[in-house]
Amino acid sequence: RHPTLVAAWATQLAVGFVLAGAACAAAITLWKETTAPRGIADDEVMLVHPPYFADGRRVPTTDVLRVLRAVDGVRGVSALYQVPYGRNAWHAGISITPFPSPRLMSSVYLADEHALETLGARLVLGRGFGPDEFHAYGGDSSRLHDSPLPAIITASLARRLYPDRDPLGLPMYVRGATPLRIIGVVEDLALPAGAHHPDHGNLGMLLPLKVANATDAHFLLRMPAAGEAQRIPIAMDRATLWRAL
Repeated sequence: RHPTLVAAWATQLAVGFVLAGAACAAAITLWKETTAPRGIADDEVMLVHPPYFADGRRVPTTDVLRVLRAVDGVRGVSALYQVPYGRNAWHAGISITPFPSPRLMSSVYLADEHALETLGARLVLGRGFGPDEFHAYGGDSSRLHDSPLPAIITASLARRLYPDRDPLGLPMYVRGATPLRIIGVVEDLALPAGAHHPDHGNLGMLLPLKVANATDAHFLLRMPAAGEAQRIPIAMDRATLWRAL
């Protein structure tokens, strides 16, 4: 046999094995992502984009929430800084000791008092945020680093931070020297696109920070049943929702 032809066949086989391995790895990653616990009521939650006005005025988030809660059939309404499966994601490096130290990258949800209920997330340990623990967030991320905020974390993040301990009451650092305090653990939440960790689960946390400006928020509605999702958007469109703002 011609040595050049044999070398070409060998190269084709090698490339084929590499491509097959890459395809197999991609399929495994996709399977892990699609079968991972979502932790939310997928078939009951709908995203509503915030209003934008030609004159550039900024509307308080509370005004938009008031309008959305008036829509007939809505079971829950919440405003978050990012949403599950969304295109925008906010990550933060976290550790159980002050930096510098090895860090995990966690997705960060800024949540109001109705976030867990609207998402359909379930606490498996600890408690939710108290009424006096919420603060307004106007874009200053230093509050994440310098304030002793309480935090609710996902089960996957709890296992990574404190694999052999109960995480409740323990510290979690985000850059600064002032730790967050873990008060609750939820089932793994669905994260924004690109924020998933197929090998480690969904590493995420919720902080009691309310987005002040509607243009910075993502609004979630929860319906009582999947069938309601077809009726409510039509009602919202016909009512010209944002005229009340």
